[in-house]
Parts: sequence; C-alpha cells; structure tokens
Amino acid sequence: MEHQQELVRQVGDECLKAYVPFLLDLLSYAIDESGTDSAEFAARRPDLTIRSAEEFSKPQYGVDILKLEFPADLKWTREFSNGAFDGKERPPAYHLAEVRQYCRQLNDASVAPWVILSAGVDIGPPEIRRFREDRAGAEGARLVHELRRNTGRRQTGRLRSTNFLG
Repeated sequence: MEHQQELVRQVGDECLKAYVPFLLDLLSYAIDESGTDSAEFAARRPDLTIRSAEEFSKPQYGVDILKLEFPADLKWTREFSNGAFDGKERPPAYHLAEVRQYCRQLNDASVAPWVILSAGVDIGPPEIRRFREDRAGAEGARLVHELRRNTGRRQTGRLRSTNFLG
C-alpha cells in the first residue's frame, strides 16, 4: 500500500504544478478470495471501497475527484441475488438497507468530491440505476462536467469538497 500511496502523492503534485485536474480511479481486486465474483469478495468490497476513499481523499494526495466503485455489488444483495442481473443465483451477502448505509459511510469517509464508476458494464434496469444514483450521491457527476468546461481557467489547483447527501 505504501507504494500506491507514494505514487498517488507524486501524481497529485505533478497535477497541481501543471494545473491539471486529478481524477483518481480506485478499483479493488480480489487477492485472498477466489475472485471478484465471490461471496467472500462481495462481503469485503464495502470496506475496501470506503477505506480507499477515506485514504485517498486526504489532502496530501491532491486528488480533485475520486472515481469510485459502487460500495457494494448489487448482485449479492438479498433483493437481487436471484439472478436479476445475469441469471446466476447467489447466496446473499447483504440487504439493500445495508447497501444504503455503505453509501452513507462512503460519502462521510471521502473529503474529496466523488463519482461512481460503471465498471464498464450495464448496471441493469432503470430502477436499479436510480437506486445506485439516488443512494450514492451521484450528483458528483456535475463536477466532472465543470472540470472539463473550466480546465485551464481555474485560479487554484484544487477544488473545494462538497457533501452531496445532505
């Protein structure tokens, strides 16, 4: 982890010197588990996502916006573990109520603005997308648009953080 922390600090310093926004894309990987599509990894993912956001949103890294995974894999919730996403039934790792709490914890843990990644996959029917957007504070996407529109015209090298969930 120390190697990753130092690398992110260096990139943050370079972005600040060049007046370039720093969007850090954080992904978690299965190391001890059999893979990312396992009950063991699904159970660990909320903690990994929240701790990563807490660490890398600290000012010493110079991150303007965090690009984060959704803090839980909805395929492993009791409500969707019947194969709603891909036809594969799974033993549930959590309930949607717990996922809502993970979203609040993620928002509280990050002092930097953040947006949710799609992980390059379709995130399901509209009702599932709305759940993800509403519960995770997806309004952070506005900041990406503002960065793109205003890059090069900012007075400082850092954005101010905003709490989008209230």
